[in-house]
Amino acid sequence: MSNIPRKEYPRPQFVRENWMNLNGTWAFEIDNGRSGEARGLQKVGTALSGEITVPFCPESEISGVQHTDFMYGVWYKRTVTVTEKQLKGRAVLHFGAVDYCAKVFVNGELAGNCSLASQGDKRRTKHRCCVSIALYEKYCNLGLGRLLLNILLGLAKQCGYTQAELGVIEGNERAKHVYESLGFKEYGFLPNSLRYSDGTTRGEYFMVKEL
Repeated sequence: MSNIPRKEYPRPQFVRENWMNLNGTWAFEIDNGRSGEARGLQKVGTALSGEITVPFCPESEISGVQHTDFMYGVWYKRTVTVTEKQLKGRAVLHFGAVDYCAKVFVNGELAGNCSLASQGDKRRTKHRCCVSIALYEKYCNLGLGRLLLNILLGLAKQCGYTQAELGVIEGNERAKHVYESLGFKEYGFLPNSLRYSDGTTRGEYFMVKEL
């Protein structure tokens, strides 16, 4: 562990008894065309084109990348071995400094995604943000949705937003209940908001929370 950069626990006042530092060398690839998923970069055994030293950002020299132009998308990949004991209860994987949207794959399978985005940079709307989370069925009913949303709301407050907004697809009562329990209130409904490949449509509830 001595060669790991920033090996100390990131929040010394809240050190967990059982934790693993994942700083160090990760596989890395810049994906400006955002075609990585279509090219199968998420699959186990598919190599990325480069490496990066985490936790340093790809713009920095110390990361080993030093790419200072705009990046529309990037991929990080690493194999981690965990024991059955470490997975007992709830295992939490923390990512820092994710810009706008993160999509996470576990063993090549999409686990879910989350995002935090501004509702515009105009003076009259810059207090508003949009939060979004999606978990695939295998990862539902584990308390992850509530955990993710609480983290997003905390980040939104740190960024200076005073109002968070989100949408819930018609029929997803479980998610709607979670949002309501966290203080979101319904303010509107848009019928036929989404149209699927089989021609069916779903409406969407809109919800808001003061931060």
